[in-house]
Amino acid sequence: MIDREPTQTSRFMGDGATKNIGDSMARHIEKCFDLPVGWLDQEHQTTNITKKPDVSITNKQITLVPVISWVQAGAWKEVGYSEVDLSTAETYPCPVPCGEMTYILRVIGDSMIDEYRP
Repeated sequence: MIDREPTQTSRFMGDGATKNIGDSMARHIEKCFDLPVGWLDQEHQTTNITKKPDVSITNKQITLVPVISWVQAGAWKEVGYSEVDLSTAETYPCPVPCGEMTYILRVIGDSMIDEYRP
């Protein structure tokens, strides 16, 4: 970033700093980060700074999907639909479009192994 050796920067940065940054190094850092000349010579507010949100607002419809048991999954296949009480079921948000019959099934073991072993 600032094109200097770590040993050189550690002398003026961090907890164990032994030297002041110096005018020439301050100007060099300002230039590297496109800061105005003298920016490092001024105090800057570090508290009560309004942060931009890390997440943007979205209009996506997030659906809560229930976690079902292996027994319920078997009944789902046999009957075609198994009633799951969403008020008592553990649910997770699904960020992609999904149907009403979408569910989560916990898989046990090496289900994602990259090789098939008979």
